[in-house]
Amino acid sequence: MARHVRGAGRAARDVADTLEQVEARLLILSLAVPPGDREIPRELRRLRALLPARVALLVVGTTAEVQRASIVDTGATPLVGLAALRARLRELRQAPAVMPRARAARRR
Repeated sequence: MARHVRGAGRAARDVADTLEQVEARLLILSLAVPPGDREIPRELRRLRALLPARVALLVVGTTAEVQRASIVDTGATPLVGLAALRARLRELRQAPAVMPRARAARRR
C-alpha cells in the first residue's frame, strides 16, 4: 500500500516515526535546493540514522544531480530522471522483503 507523507519542513523524526508505523520499505524524497546547501546532507544523515535499515532512501529532483556525492555519503541513493527511478523501483520490487525486527520476534 502506498502512503504519502508530504510537506516541506517536516521533522526527520516525524517522517521516520510515520514510516516505522506503516512498516514502509521505501522513502522517496523530491528535493530542489541550491547547489552548496549544507543542510541537505546533514538532514539526510539524520533521517537515515532514524530510519529502520529496511527502508530504502531515494532522492530525486534537481538536488539528486547537483549534490550526488553528498547524497551518496549519507546512505541515500540519488536518482536523476524517471527512467532511473523506474529502474530502481523495479529492483526494489524484486528484492525479498526484509521482515521488521518487531514482527520477526513475535512470530518465533
